[in-house]
Amino acid sequence: MADSTITVARVVLFDPLAFAASDMFGLPADGFIGASHHNVAAPAYELGRRIVVPNVTTGNKGFSVFSYLKAVANAGVALAAGQVCVPDALATGPHVVTNDPDDCIAISIGTVAVCLSAMTTLYYGWFWTGGVCPQDVALFNGAASPLTTAATLPTDDSVVAGPIKAVDLTADAIGFAAVSHVTTLACGMALAADGA
Repeated sequence: MADSTITVARVVLFDPLAFAASDMFGLPADGFIGASHHNVAAPAYELGRRIVVPNVTTGNKGFSVFSYLKAVANAGVALAAGQVCVPDALATGPHVVTNDPDDCIAISIGTVAVCLSAMTTLYYGWFWTGGVCPQDVALFNGAASPLTTAATLPTDDSVVAGPIKAVDLTADAIGFAAVSHVTTLACGMALAADGA
């Protein structure tokens, strides 16, 4: 099956990365991809910090969750805006993620993180990890944004409206697929079929 895509606004992510109640911190002063804290060699926040943002004016109403994580890049696929990541197999904790399907703990474990911008491997930054597509955040709706609401997320061309899981794509990257049986833990929900 050939790889495909789904419009980012058609995806809702589940958020199992948190092990405590949501942090209701304010937005970073210079935005989620500000140079002082995103794509940086040393963490500016503690790993796993979460910010919950209401999405009330554009797109699907509800809340979006952002998590501060460390990124490990696939040797053959750079970390880019819209890249789907899962927990890294070589990490010492749950807040290190990779886009490499060969070096992750497991693909279908119900945890995904979407890159907000291009990132350097082993650097720290914010990822979209839960809730509706955060269209109220300028990153997702500005004309100059690296990941706009018209952007797409990778799929394996099997996604239909309903639960989704992370899978290894033919492009040697991680994307979404339809949940095919009851033993798979869904990482989110598609609001439409891929190609939409």
